[in-house]
Amino acid sequence: MDNNFNNENITEVKEENKEIHEQKPNKESGGSLRFLTGLLTGLLIAVAALVFIYFVAVYQSIHKSAAATSDSSSNSQNATQTADGETDVETLDEDAITALESKIDTLLRGLYSDYYYSIDADAMDEAVCDAIIEALGDKYAAYYTAEEYAELLENYSGTFSGINATVVEGETGAVITSVTEGGAAEKAGILVGDIIISVDGVDVTKYSLEELVAVVRGDEGSEVVITVLRDDEEIEFTIVRETVDVASVYYGIYDDNVLYIQITGFESNTPEQFEEALNYGIENNVSGIVFDVRNNGGGLLTSINSVLDMLLDDGMIVYMEDNEGVIATYEATEGTIVSGIPMVVLVNEYTASAAELFASCLRDRLDVTLVGSTTYGKGVAQTAYMLSDGSAYKYTYAQYFSASGYDINGNGLVPDVEVSIDESKAVDGIIYLEDDTQYAAALEKIKELIAE
Repeated sequence: MDNNFNNENITEVKEENKEIHEQKPNKESGGSLRFLTGLLTGLLIAVAALVFIYFVAVYQSIHKSAAATSDSSSNSQNATQTADGETDVETLDEDAITALESKIDTLLRGLYSDYYYSIDADAMDEAVCDAIIEALGDKYAAYYTAEEYAELLENYSGTFSGINATVVEGETGAVITSVTEGGAAEKAGILVGDIIISVDGVDVTKYSLEELVAVVRGDEGSEVVITVLRDDEEIEFTIVRETVDVASVYYGIYDDNVLYIQITGFESNTPEQFEEALNYGIENNVSGIVFDVRNNGGGLLTSINSVLDMLLDDGMIVYMEDNEGVIATYEATEGTIVSGIPMVVLVNEYTASAAELFASCLRDRLDVTLVGSTTYGKGVAQTAYMLSDGSAYKYTYAQYFSASGYDINGNGLVPDVEVSIDESKAVDGIIYLEDDTQYAAALEKIKELIAE
Protein backbone atom coordinates (compact mmCIF):
# COMPACT_ATOMS: atom_id res chain seq x y z
CA MET A 1 0.00 0.00 0.00
CA ASP A 2 2.75 1.48 -0.63
CA ASN A 3 2.30 2.44 -3.01
CA ASN A 4 3.42 6.76 -6.07
CA PHE A 5 2.43 9.77 -7.89
CA ASN A 6 3.52 7.70 -10.80
CA ASN A 7 2.25 4.56 -9.27
CA GLU A 8 1.08 3.11 -6.06
CA ASN A 9 4.48 3.58 -4.59
CA ILE A 10 3.89 7.14 -3.87
CA THR A 11 0.27 6.76 -3.55
CA GLU A 12 -1.85 9.56 -4.76
CA VAL A 13 -4.48 11.32 -2.85
CA LYS A 14 -7.48 13.46 -3.46
CA GLU A 15 -10.12 15.18 -1.49
CA GLU A 16 -13.46 16.12 -2.89
CA ASN A 17 -13.75 19.88 -3.18
CA LYS A 18 -17.49 20.19 -3.45
CA GLU A 19 -18.61 23.38 -5.10
CA ILE A 20 -21.77 24.86 -3.57
CA HIS A 21 -24.01 26.69 -6.00
CA GLU A 22 -26.31 29.20 -4.39
CA GLN A 23 -29.29 30.52 -6.28
CA LYS A 24 -31.28 33.60 -5.44
CA PRO A 25 -34.80 32.81 -4.21
CA ASN A 26 -37.58 33.24 -6.74
CA LYS A 27 -39.88 35.94 -5.42
CA GLU A 28 -42.73 35.29 -7.83
CA SER A 29 -46.00 34.06 -6.36
CA GLY A 30 -49.13 32.42 -7.67
CA GLY A 31 -51.11 29.17 -7.52
CA SER A 32 -49.45 27.59 -10.53
CA LEU A 33 -46.01 28.35 -9.17
CA ARG A 34 -46.89 26.85 -5.78
CA PHE A 35 -48.31 23.78 -7.49
CA LEU A 36 -45.16 23.27 -9.56
CA THR A 37 -42.97 23.90 -6.55
CA GLY A 38 -44.92 21.38 -4.51
CA LEU A 39 -44.75 18.84 -7.30
CA LEU A 40 -40.98 19.32 -7.70
CA THR A 41 -40.46 19.07 -3.96
CA GLY A 42 -42.39 15.83 -3.82
CA LEU A 43 -40.36 14.36 -6.64
CA LEU A 44 -37.12 15.41 -5.02
CA ILE A 45 -38.18 13.85 -1.73
CA ALA A 46 -38.99 10.59 -3.47
CA VAL A 47 -35.66 10.60 -5.28
CA ALA A 48 -33.80 11.43 -2.08
CA ALA A 49 -35.51 8.59 -0.25
CA LEU A 50 -34.55 6.17 -3.00
CA VAL A 51 -30.99 7.48 -2.95
CA PHE A 52 -30.81 6.92 0.79
CA ILE A 53 -32.16 3.38 0.58
CA TYR A 54 -29.61 2.69 -2.14
CA PHE A 55 -26.72 3.82 0.00
CA VAL A 56 -27.95 1.86 2.98
CA ALA A 57 -27.83 -1.16 0.70
CA VAL A 58 -24.27 -0.18 -0.20
CA TYR A 59 -23.41 -0.03 3.49
CA GLN A 60 -24.80 -3.52 3.96
CA SER A 61 -22.86 -4.79 0.99
CA ILE A 62 -19.65 -3.74 2.71
CA HIS A 63 -20.20 -6.53 5.21
CA LYS A 64 -21.47 -9.00 2.65
CA SER A 65 -18.48 -8.43 0.37
CA ALA A 66 -15.77 -8.74 3.01
CA ALA A 67 -14.73 -12.19 1.86
CA ALA A 68 -14.57 -11.27 -1.83
CA THR A 69 -11.45 -12.44 -3.64
CA SER A 70 -8.85 -9.88 -4.56
CA ASP A 71 -8.71 -10.75 -8.26
CA SER A 72 -12.40 -10.28 -9.05
CA SER A 73 -12.91 -8.14 -12.11
CA SER A 74 -14.72 -5.49 -10.07
CA ASN A 75 -12.50 -5.70 -7.01
CA SER A 76 -8.94 -4.43 -6.92
CA GLN A 77 -6.77 -5.70 -4.09
CA ASN A 78 -4.65 -2.96 -2.61
CA ALA A 79 -2.00 -3.25 0.08
CA THR A 80 -0.90 0.32 0.74
CA GLN A 81 1.52 1.93 2.92
CA THR A 82 0.75 2.52 6.68
CA ALA A 83 -0.13 0.57 9.78
CA ASP A 84 -3.54 0.12 11.31
CA GLY A 85 -4.92 -1.57 14.39
CA GLU A 86 -7.59 -4.22 14.49
CA THR A 87 -11.19 -3.06 14.33
CA ASP A 88 -14.14 -5.01 15.62
CA VAL A 89 -16.83 -5.26 12.96
CA GLU A 90 -20.46 -5.69 13.88
CA THR A 91 -23.27 -6.70 11.54
CA LEU A 92 -25.88 -4.00 11.02
CA ASP A 93 -29.22 -5.48 12.11
CA GLU A 94 -32.60 -4.85 10.49
CA ASP A 95 -33.87 -2.66 13.37
CA ALA A 96 -30.85 -0.41 13.02
CA ILE A 97 -31.41 -0.11 9.27
CA THR A 98 -35.09 0.77 9.76
CA ALA A 99 -34.26 3.38 12.40
CA LEU A 100 -31.60 4.90 10.18
CA GLU A 101 -33.94 5.00 7.19
CA SER A 102 -36.59 6.76 9.26
CA LYS A 103 -34.14 9.30 10.60
CA ILE A 104 -32.67 10.18 7.21
CA ASP A 105 -36.11 10.20 5.58
CA THR A 106 -37.30 12.78 8.10
CA LEU A 107 -34.15 14.82 7.58
CA LEU A 108 -34.44 14.84 3.80
CA ARG A 109 -38.14 15.62 3.79
CA GLY A 110 -37.58 18.54 6.11
CA LEU A 111 -34.75 19.95 4.01
CA TYR A 112 -36.46 19.55 0.66
CA SER A 113 -39.64 21.06 2.06
CA ASP A 114 -38.29 24.08 3.93
CA TYR A 115 -34.63 24.70 3.06
CA TYR A 116 -34.24 28.27 1.79
CA TYR A 117 -31.51 27.67 -0.79
CA SER A 118 -31.45 25.24 -3.66
CA ILE A 119 -30.12 21.76 -2.96
CA ASP A 120 -27.35 20.23 -5.04
CA ALA A 121 -28.50 16.63 -5.43
CA ASP A 122 -25.13 15.47 -6.78
CA ALA A 123 -23.27 16.98 -3.84
CA MET A 124 -25.70 15.33 -1.44
CA ASP A 125 -25.22 12.00 -3.22
CA GLU A 126 -21.45 12.16 -2.79
CA ALA A 127 -21.74 13.43 0.78
CA VAL A 128 -23.91 10.48 1.82
CA CYS A 129 -21.37 8.02 0.39
CA ASP A 130 -18.45 9.81 2.00
CA ALA A 131 -20.23 9.87 5.36
CA ILE A 132 -21.00 6.15 5.31
CA ILE A 133 -17.38 5.23 4.61
CA GLU A 134 -15.99 7.79 7.04
CA ALA A 135 -18.22 6.40 9.78
CA LEU A 136 -16.32 3.10 9.55
CA GLY A 137 -13.40 4.75 11.31
CA ASP A 138 -11.02 3.00 8.90
CA LYS A 139 -8.28 5.32 7.69
CA TYR A 140 -7.70 3.07 4.70
CA ALA A 141 -11.35 3.16 3.64
CA ALA A 142 -12.42 5.67 1.02
CA TYR A 143 -15.23 6.54 -1.35
CA TYR A 144 -14.33 7.45 -4.93
CA THR A 145 -16.36 9.25 -7.55
CA ALA A 146 -16.32 7.62 -10.98
CA GLU A 147 -13.55 9.98 -12.06
CA GLU A 148 -11.47 9.32 -8.98
CA TYR A 149 -11.83 5.58 -9.28
CA ALA A 150 -10.76 5.72 -12.92
CA GLU A 151 -7.63 7.51 -11.75
CA LEU A 152 -7.06 4.87 -9.10
CA LEU A 153 -7.24 2.12 -11.71
CA GLU A 154 -4.87 4.12 -13.86
CA ASN A 155 -2.48 3.87 -10.94
CA TYR A 156 -2.14 0.17 -11.68
CA SER A 157 -2.01 0.49 -15.47
CA GLY A 158 1.53 1.86 -15.69
CA THR A 159 0.99 5.15 -17.55
CA PHE A 160 -0.29 8.53 -16.40
CA SER A 161 0.78 12.13 -15.90
CA GLY A 162 2.33 13.12 -12.59
CA ILE A 163 5.49 14.43 -10.95
CA ASN A 164 7.63 11.28 -10.92
CA ALA A 165 7.86 10.76 -7.17
CA THR A 166 6.58 8.21 -4.68
CA VAL A 167 5.27 8.58 -1.13
CA VAL A 168 4.08 6.71 1.92
CA GLU A 169 1.70 7.91 4.60
CA GLY A 170 3.37 9.57 7.59
CA GLU A 171 2.08 10.95 10.88
CA THR A 172 2.02 14.55 9.65
CA GLY A 173 1.44 13.98 5.94
CA ALA A 174 2.62 12.04 2.92
CA VAL A 175 6.39 11.48 2.97
CA ILE A 176 8.41 11.46 -0.25
CA THR A 177 10.27 8.15 -0.38
CA SER A 178 11.80 8.35 -3.83
CA VAL A 179 12.11 10.71 -6.77
CA THR A 180 12.86 9.56 -10.31
CA GLU A 181 16.21 10.70 -11.56
CA GLY A 182 15.69 13.42 -14.14
CA GLY A 183 11.96 13.53 -13.41
CA ALA A 184 9.76 16.55 -12.76
CA ALA A 185 9.93 16.31 -8.95
CA GLU A 186 13.71 16.06 -8.90
CA LYS A 187 14.10 18.92 -11.37
CA ALA A 188 11.89 21.11 -9.19
CA GLY A 189 13.93 20.37 -6.06
CA ILE A 190 11.76 17.82 -4.20
CA LEU A 191 13.87 15.62 -1.90
CA VAL A 192 13.38 12.24 -0.28
CA GLY A 193 12.01 12.86 3.22
CA ASP A 194 10.00 15.94 2.27
CA ILE A 195 6.49 15.93 3.74
CA ILE A 196 3.71 17.14 1.45
CA ILE A 197 1.43 19.50 3.35
CA SER A 198 -0.51 21.26 0.59
CA VAL A 199 -1.32 20.97 -3.11
CA ASP A 200 -2.38 24.06 -5.05
CA GLY A 201 -2.87 25.87 -1.76
CA VAL A 202 -5.16 23.21 -0.25
CA ASP A 203 -4.14 21.50 3.00
CA VAL A 204 -3.66 17.79 2.28
CA THR A 205 -2.30 16.61 5.63
CA LYS A 206 -5.60 14.82 6.31
CA TYR A 207 -5.84 13.29 2.85
CA SER A 208 -5.55 9.58 2.27
CA LEU A 209 -2.80 8.52 -0.10
CA GLU A 210 -5.34 7.90 -2.86
CA GLU A 211 -6.82 11.35 -2.37
CA LEU A 212 -3.39 12.94 -2.49
CA VAL A 213 -2.41 11.16 -5.67
CA ALA A 214 -5.62 12.24 -7.37
CA VAL A 215 -4.87 15.94 -6.85
CA VAL A 216 -1.17 15.64 -7.66
CA ARG A 217 -1.81 13.95 -10.98
CA GLY A 218 -3.25 15.87 -13.89
CA ASP A 219 -2.88 16.65 -17.56
CA GLU A 220 0.58 16.45 -19.06
CA GLY A 221 2.14 19.92 -19.22
CA SER A 222 -0.10 21.42 -16.54
CA GLU A 223 1.36 22.89 -13.36
CA VAL A 224 0.80 21.83 -9.77
CA VAL A 225 2.00 23.79 -6.75
CA ILE A 226 3.24 21.53 -3.97
CA THR A 227 4.26 22.76 -0.54
CA VAL A 228 6.48 20.50 1.54
CA LEU A 229 7.76 20.56 5.08
CA ARG A 230 11.54 20.13 5.26
CA ASP A 231 13.37 20.51 8.58
CA ASP A 232 10.48 22.58 10.00
CA GLU A 233 10.58 24.88 6.96
CA GLU A 234 7.72 25.15 4.48
CA ILE A 235 8.96 25.21 0.88
CA GLU A 236 6.78 25.72 -2.18
CA PHE A 237 7.50 24.14 -5.57
CA THR A 238 5.77 24.67 -8.89
CA ILE A 239 6.07 21.46 -10.88
CA VAL A 240 5.11 20.76 -14.49
CA ARG A 241 3.37 17.40 -14.77
CA GLU A 242 4.82 14.90 -17.22
CA THR A 243 3.90 11.51 -18.65
CA VAL A 244 5.07 8.74 -16.41
CA ASP A 245 5.70 5.27 -17.78
CA VAL A 246 5.94 3.26 -14.63
CA ALA A 247 8.62 0.68 -14.08
CA SER A 248 8.43 -1.07 -10.73
CA VAL A 249 11.48 -3.32 -11.13
CA TYR A 250 15.06 -2.16 -11.72
CA TYR A 251 18.01 -4.51 -11.94
CA GLY A 252 21.66 -4.92 -12.79
CA ILE A 253 24.87 -6.74 -11.94
CA TYR A 254 27.06 -4.19 -10.20
CA ASP A 255 29.34 -6.01 -7.76
CA ASP A 256 31.05 -9.40 -7.77
CA ASN A 257 28.55 -11.16 -10.01
CA VAL A 258 25.67 -10.37 -7.63
CA LEU A 259 22.31 -9.51 -9.18
CA TYR A 260 20.65 -6.43 -7.66
CA ILE A 261 16.85 -6.23 -8.05
CA GLN A 262 14.97 -3.21 -6.74
CA ILE A 263 11.17 -3.50 -6.50
CA THR A 264 9.48 -0.15 -5.94
CA GLY A 265 5.92 -1.47 -5.79
CA PHE A 266 3.82 -4.55 -6.53
CA GLU A 267 1.72 -3.43 -9.47
CA SER A 268 -0.10 -5.37 -12.16
CA ASN A 269 2.96 -5.35 -14.43
CA THR A 270 5.51 -6.14 -11.69
CA PRO A 271 5.53 -9.96 -12.11
CA GLU A 272 6.46 -9.65 -15.80
CA GLN A 273 9.25 -7.19 -15.01
CA PHE A 274 10.43 -9.31 -12.08
CA GLU A 275 10.63 -12.44 -14.23
CA GLU A 276 12.68 -10.51 -16.77
CA ALA A 277 15.11 -9.51 -14.01
CA LEU A 278 15.44 -13.09 -12.75
CA ASN A 279 16.05 -14.43 -16.25
CA TYR A 280 18.72 -11.79 -16.77
CA GLY A 281 20.48 -13.07 -13.67
CA ILE A 282 20.19 -16.70 -14.79
CA GLU A 283 21.56 -15.90 -18.26
CA ASN A 284 24.57 -14.24 -16.62
CA ASN A 285 25.05 -17.08 -14.15
CA VAL A 286 24.97 -14.81 -11.10
CA SER A 287 26.26 -16.07 -7.76
CA GLY A 288 23.71 -14.32 -5.54
CA ILE A 289 20.75 -11.92 -5.49
CA VAL A 290 20.09 -8.82 -3.41
CA PHE A 291 16.41 -7.82 -3.42
CA ASP A 292 15.76 -4.21 -2.45
CA VAL A 293 12.24 -3.43 -1.20
CA ARG A 294 13.19 -0.33 0.75
CA ASN A 295 10.73 2.54 0.27
CA ASN A 296 8.28 0.03 -1.23
CA GLY A 297 4.81 0.82 0.10
CA GLY A 298 3.15 -2.38 -1.12
CA GLY A 299 0.68 -3.05 -3.92
CA LEU A 300 -1.58 -5.78 -5.22
CA LEU A 301 -2.02 -9.12 -3.50
CA THR A 302 -2.19 -10.87 -6.87
CA SER A 303 1.12 -9.26 -7.84
CA ILE A 304 3.00 -10.25 -4.69
CA ASN A 305 1.69 -13.80 -4.96
CA SER A 306 2.90 -14.09 -8.55
CA VAL A 307 6.32 -12.67 -7.67
CA LEU A 308 6.84 -15.01 -4.71
CA ASP A 309 5.60 -17.97 -6.76
CA MET A 310 8.69 -17.55 -8.93
CA LEU A 311 10.95 -17.98 -5.91
CA LEU A 312 9.11 -20.70 -3.98
CA ASP A 313 8.65 -24.33 -4.86
CA ASP A 314 5.06 -24.77 -3.60
CA GLY A 315 3.92 -24.18 -0.01
CA MET A 316 2.25 -21.28 1.77
CA ILE A 317 2.87 -17.67 0.80
CA VAL A 318 0.45 -15.92 3.16
CA TYR A 319 -2.78 -16.51 5.02
CA MET A 320 -5.51 -13.97 5.67
CA GLU A 321 -8.27 -13.72 8.25
CA ASP A 322 -11.52 -11.83 7.72
CA ASN A 323 -13.97 -10.36 10.24
CA GLU A 324 -15.66 -13.71 10.78
CA GLY A 325 -12.41 -15.51 11.44
CA VAL A 326 -12.47 -17.19 8.04
CA ILE A 327 -8.95 -17.93 6.90
CA ALA A 328 -7.86 -17.90 3.26
CA THR A 329 -4.44 -19.18 2.30
CA TYR A 330 -2.36 -18.43 -0.78
CA GLU A 331 0.07 -21.08 -1.94
CA ALA A 332 2.91 -21.19 -4.42
CA THR A 333 2.67 -23.60 -7.30
CA GLU A 334 5.21 -26.34 -7.85
CA GLY A 335 8.42 -25.26 -9.52
CA THR A 336 10.63 -22.17 -9.27
CA ILE A 337 12.63 -20.00 -11.63
CA VAL A 338 15.67 -19.85 -9.36
CA SER A 339 16.88 -22.26 -6.72
CA GLY A 340 20.03 -22.73 -4.71
CA ILE A 341 21.13 -19.13 -5.18
CA PRO A 342 21.92 -17.18 -1.98
CA MET A 343 19.54 -14.24 -1.42
CA VAL A 344 19.38 -11.19 0.83
CA VAL A 345 16.52 -8.69 1.17
CA LEU A 346 17.04 -4.99 1.93
CA VAL A 347 14.31 -3.35 4.05
CA ASN A 348 13.77 -0.05 5.87
CA GLU A 349 11.15 1.91 7.78
CA TYR A 350 9.27 2.63 4.54
CA THR A 351 8.98 -1.03 3.57
CA ALA A 352 5.27 -1.68 4.06
CA SER A 353 2.38 -4.02 3.40
CA ALA A 354 2.98 -6.31 0.41
CA ALA A 355 6.70 -5.47 0.55
CA GLU A 356 6.79 -6.67 4.16
CA LEU A 357 5.00 -9.81 3.03
CA PHE A 358 7.68 -10.35 0.39
CA ALA A 359 10.49 -10.03 2.95
CA SER A 360 8.81 -12.07 5.67
CA CYS A 361 7.86 -14.89 3.31
CA LEU A 362 11.39 -15.28 1.99
CA ARG A 363 12.76 -15.28 5.53
CA ASP A 364 10.14 -17.79 6.72
CA ARG A 365 10.32 -20.13 3.73
CA LEU A 366 13.91 -19.83 2.46
CA ASP A 367 15.73 -18.55 5.53
CA VAL A 368 16.71 -15.42 3.60
CA THR A 369 18.55 -12.75 5.62
CA LEU A 370 16.93 -9.32 6.01
CA VAL A 371 19.29 -6.34 6.12
CA GLY A 372 18.49 -2.72 6.99
CA SER A 373 16.08 -1.20 9.52
CA THR A 374 12.74 -2.24 11.06
CA THR A 375 9.87 -2.08 8.57
CA TYR A 376 6.67 -0.06 8.72
CA GLY A 377 4.25 -2.66 10.10
CA LYS A 378 1.12 -2.73 7.92
CA GLY A 379 -0.61 -6.09 7.92
CA VAL A 380 -4.14 -5.29 6.78
CA ALA A 381 -5.51 -5.56 3.26
CA GLN A 382 -8.02 -3.42 1.40
CA THR A 383 -10.29 -4.11 -1.52
CA ALA A 384 -12.17 -1.73 -3.81
CA TYR A 385 -15.69 -2.41 -5.09
CA MET A 386 -17.06 -0.56 -8.11
CA LEU A 387 -20.70 0.56 -8.06
CA SER A 388 -23.07 0.72 -11.03
CA ASP A 389 -22.33 4.38 -11.84
CA GLY A 390 -18.55 3.86 -11.93
CA SER A 391 -17.95 5.18 -8.44
CA ALA A 392 -16.41 2.85 -5.87
CA TYR A 393 -15.59 2.32 -2.23
CA LYS A 394 -12.51 0.80 -0.63
CA TYR A 395 -12.32 -0.77 2.81
CA THR A 396 -10.19 -3.07 4.94
CA TYR A 397 -11.48 -6.60 4.62
CA ALA A 398 -8.79 -8.77 6.20
CA GLN A 399 -5.61 -9.00 8.20
CA TYR A 400 -2.77 -11.07 6.83
CA PHE A 401 0.00 -13.04 8.47
CA SER A 402 3.33 -14.35 7.25
CA ALA A 403 3.79 -18.02 6.38
CA SER A 404 5.06 -18.66 9.91
CA GLY A 405 2.02 -16.92 11.44
CA TYR A 406 3.84 -13.72 12.37
CA ASP A 407 1.60 -10.69 12.88
CA ILE A 408 3.15 -7.92 10.81
CA ASN A 409 0.48 -5.33 11.63
CA GLY A 410 1.76 -2.73 14.09
CA ASN A 411 4.95 -4.69 14.61
CA GLY A 412 6.94 -4.59 11.41
CA LEU A 413 9.89 -6.84 10.64
CA VAL A 414 13.13 -6.53 12.58
CA PRO A 415 16.01 -7.27 10.19
CA ASP A 416 18.59 -9.95 10.94
CA VAL A 417 21.35 -7.44 10.24
CA GLU A 418 20.47 -3.95 11.43
CA VAL A 419 22.23 -1.15 9.57
CA SER A 420 21.35 2.52 9.40
CA ILE A 421 21.81 4.78 6.41
CA ASP A 422 24.61 7.32 6.48
CA GLU A 423 22.62 10.43 5.61
CA SER A 424 25.82 12.44 5.14
CA LYS A 425 26.37 10.52 1.91
CA ALA A 426 23.19 11.89 0.34
CA VAL A 427 23.48 13.98 -2.80
CA ASP A 428 20.41 16.19 -3.27
CA GLY A 429 18.48 13.80 -1.04
CA ILE A 430 19.54 10.68 -2.95
CA ILE A 431 21.99 8.06 -1.72
CA TYR A 432 23.53 6.11 -4.56
CA LEU A 433 24.51 2.44 -4.23
CA GLU A 434 28.22 3.14 -3.99
CA ASP A 435 27.56 5.22 -0.85
CA ASP A 436 24.70 3.10 0.51
CA THR A 437 25.73 1.59 3.86
CA GLN A 438 22.75 -0.78 3.91
CA TYR A 439 23.51 -2.05 0.42
CA ALA A 440 27.16 -2.51 1.42
CA ALA A 441 26.06 -4.62 4.39
CA ALA A 442 23.77 -6.70 2.17
CA LEU A 443 26.59 -7.23 -0.31
CA GLU A 444 28.92 -8.32 2.49
CA LYS A 445 26.31 -10.80 3.74
CA ILE A 446 25.66 -12.26 0.29
CA LYS A 447 29.40 -12.79 -0.20
CA GLU A 448 29.52 -14.72 3.08
CA LEU A 449 26.67 -16.92 1.90
CA ILE A 450 28.32 -17.52 -1.48
CA ALA A 451 31.53 -18.54 0.24
CA GLU A 452 29.81 -21.15 2.44
